[in-house]
Amino acid sequence: MIVSLLASALLLTGTMTVVDKNGQRMLRAASPSEFLITFPRTLPTDFTVEVAAQGTNQARFFSGNFDWTTTLEVQGKPSDGNVGKTVESVSVGIVAGKALCKGTYNETMDTYQAGKLVSRATTVGTISGPGYALIEFGLGTDTHTGKPVYTITVSCPTHSGSVTSQSFVPGGSGSNDQIEAQPAEQGHHEWSTYPQLDLGNGQTLKGSTDDQHPDADPANNVSGRVKLTWALTRIAKP
Repeated sequence: MIVSLLASALLLTGTMTVVDKNGQRMLRAASPSEFLITFPRTLPTDFTVEVAAQGTNQARFFSGNFDWTTTLEVQGKPSDGNVGKTVESVSVGIVAGKALCKGTYNETMDTYQAGKLVSRATTVGTISGPGYALIEFGLGTDTHTGKPVYTITVSCPTHSGSVTSQSFVPGGSGSNDQIEAQPAEQGHHEWSTYPQLDLGNGQTLKGSTDDQHPDADPANNVSGRVKLTWALTRIAKP
């Protein structure tokens, strides 16, 4: 099957996705792949094509753990609008590059009108199944300039579970809906360490980060954190 990747590129074989890295759109390959590029005009007999390659996936040479906990909270005094909290906690075991995800997802969202609680939606879910691990080595550019760095990116399936809706309005009714998980996919439901100094000489990768959630919006009373921890050890050489 031929898949359109960009306006001028078609995937012929393999697995590739379009990702955003440092503000630039790039093609990421999850397996040996072939793609066709169509140029806007006829090329001369002699021509040169320059390709910027961003390392190769070294995950198969490592085993260990990669965990995350994310929180997102809509705060403020209830008047009109939503107040709630979302917490996701995932532990990913990685063995020779193969990732297995296991975690929980919990969300409660209350809706207010004129200062009165009118409805509540509660989501309880689980995260389970194979994930995808990407480990890249290189030299620092914007940060840690010229020094050896590594980046770990892990994606997992989305949560499955149920959403229970309650109505607190006289005569209102509730509901219970099921959520189906989506399989792990590069560029979706993933978290990255971003470039980290390689203090273990490519043998041990260990660290943690605690950053603001990308969906946080303090101006609108939305706060959140993303906490990552990881510890991986090289089990083989390339």
